[in-house]
Amino acid sequence: MNNTISVELPEPMLSFVDERVRQGSYADAADYLRDLVKRDREAQAGQRLRELVQEGLDSGPASPLTEAEIDAIRARIASLGR
Repeated sequence: MNNTISVELPEPMLSFVDERVRQGSYADAADYLRDLVKRDREAQAGQRLRELVQEGLDSGPASPLTEAEIDAIRARIASLGR
């Protein structure tokens, strides 16, 4: 389902968007805005990944899992399929 929004832009921004469309980079202004939203979502996902990696690094050195921990992980994975 597609939804419609209306966006008001100051003239310099509108001219910029129009120029990007004229250059052939985008089919129309809506295509340009969709691309901006997509890129922002990707940037947010990348930032979240960097935060998770840093959290892992900050948690200290890794230690081997015990058999009980492995069994618990397997049980959790198995319950996801139900």
